[in-house]
Amino acid sequence: MKENHTEDSDQNVKSHEERKYQFIKEQIRPQGREKMRKIVRRIALFCGILILFAVISMSSFYIMRKYMPVEALDTEIIYVTPAPSDQEPDSTEETEAAARETDPAQKSNRSQLSSLEQYDHLTQQLIDNGNAAKSSLVQLRKDSEQMLSTDSKHICGVLFQKSKRYLYILTSYNTSQEHLKMVATFADGSEAAVELAGCDTGINMAVYRVKQSDLSQDTRNKLKIITRKVVRENALGSRILAVGQPNGVMYSVNSGIITNNQLSVSVPDSSLALCTMNIPYCKDGAGFVLNTKGEMIGVLTKNYTNITGTSESAFIAIESLQGYIKTMIQGHTDAYLGVMGSAVDTAEAKKLNLAQGVYVDDVNAVSPAFKGGMRTADVILRIGDNDVSTPAAIKETLRNYQSGDTVKVVVSRKASRGRNKISLKVTLG
Repeated sequence: MKENHTEDSDQNVKSHEERKYQFIKEQIRPQGREKMRKIVRRIALFCGILILFAVISMSSFYIMRKYMPVEALDTEIIYVTPAPSDQEPDSTEETEAAARETDPAQKSNRSQLSSLEQYDHLTQQLIDNGNAAKSSLVQLRKDSEQMLSTDSKHICGVLFQKSKRYLYILTSYNTSQEHLKMVATFADGSEAAVELAGCDTGINMAVYRVKQSDLSQDTRNKLKIITRKVVRENALGSRILAVGQPNGVMYSVNSGIITNNQLSVSVPDSSLALCTMNIPYCKDGAGFVLNTKGEMIGVLTKNYTNITGTSESAFIAIESLQGYIKTMIQGHTDAYLGVMGSAVDTAEAKKLNLAQGVYVDDVNAVSPAFKGGMRTADVILRIGDNDVSTPAAIKETLRNYQSGDTVKVVVSRKASRGRNKISLKVTLG
């Protein structure tokens, strides 16, 4: 009986435990899970709000940053990127620099700012060069003429070289007014007599010289010898400065860019490389062309400023004038052949069945070349011991001779069947 009572008690306890467990399972645990779900939902909602706020903030920033000054971006926003090495940047300045290098918007803004700064710097540089160039300019006139800065008869020159004794002035040369001596007015207003060192009537240019002893020390200190910049080709679109009298008025300055650098013009026994610029043509225009460093890269002369027939001015590249200038300084006169020609390149020679040399476009009827038997349409192959393939090569070769020398010239001439080589003896002028 006692055992049965014990078994009943055990069953009652077990039943009570089961009911308790069932109660916890049905009532208490669901409440805990529901509470946990609420907490999770609140956390998720909070995180969602944070993410939404971050997205809105970043979107607003990227929209507004286009209108923010670059200084604000530099000081308020810092983008940090991992350093390429194991070491971190040593300073905040390096960190900011690395950030600016990696952010595209920063690069764009800084590029625009850099372009504006470069433009302002370049403009100021041109202004400074224009002002500095005035101390290199010289106005030449006959001693009997009155000093009028706008008189087109007066010649603009530039100081371009000096020796222990002389200062040399490069200028255009009017063959109808051959003046061995002239008066030069310098930028400080002082005047001195100058004499002709040499000239070349083929390109209408001359070099005058003035004794340094004829100028006061104060004047010599104020004058500047301009630097010549010899380049094979002036870059298209380069900023340039025309000084002298590009618009016909002495001491005027015009700025522009090079618009064509592939032109050339035939001159007796040679050719000159020309460039055009977007500075309006003026019939009385003359002067000199400078680059952004203030170096002389070309010469404006009345003979070639309107070579293109457009409103743009043209100038002679200084590269084409180097040999002429050297000869004029020395007071020499180049030997003269008297032909106008153009180069025959390999492709053209093959196409037209011509020898590679210089095609004679024209021969002056009273020139040494014509008297020696040369004719239009001949192709000059050799002068003396030198092969020639360009008009400039003819000029360089002739500088080895003097007027009165007799030289052998080999030409290719059209015949009934093909072309024949002919040797001519020409007495140079």
